[in-house]
Amino acid sequence: MERTKLRQNAMLANAREELHDLSQPVTAVLCLLELAKLQGDDRSMREGIDNALKECARLMRSVQRMRFALGEPEEEEIV
Repeated sequence: MERTKLRQNAMLANAREELHDLSQPVTAVLCLLELAKLQGDDRSMREGIDNALKECARLMRSVQRMRFALGEPEEEEIV
């Protein structure tokens, strides 16, 4: 019984950590795109989009780690 509870607590802690890892790049993407939109010039928009794409790749790496932990088959690698 105690072992099961410890395992559940560990799984919950891991899930919380993964959710945090997912929320960080999503928040960054929102901020980067909003800032680029506010600045309005082409250079700022391109830079914001480039940085947002990097954060999206970071997000996909987190998703891949979660899939791996769940034993799902690997998909193509995200750089």
